[in-house]
Amino acid sequence: MDLNGIISSILKAGANDENSCVVVSCISELLMLHKIEKIYQFLIKLLNGARRLFGMLIDGAQERKDELLISTLFDTSLRFKRELNSNSWDIILDQNV
Repeated sequence: MDLNGIISSILKAGANDENSCVVVSCISELLMLHKIEKIYQFLIKLLNGARRLFGMLIDGAQERKDELLISTLFDTSLRFKRELNSNSWDIILDQNV
């Protein structure tokens, strides 16, 4: 997987849209395929080129130290929880991470 090529494609796609936001929903999966250093550099390059970046990790899918390191790149950390309430799932946003 060519991460530099992915960065170029992402930044090129949003270059003319000042309202664009990059959502990286596969950080946990990338950490399974690449070393933490490579993913950290990948995210730094995206942060430097993107107007807005939203990253997502799967709780417990990576080592806690890797999770903490990645979270330092972002302004805030949010945690979504699902709870079964009667017959439906409630999604709760927890900012106390």
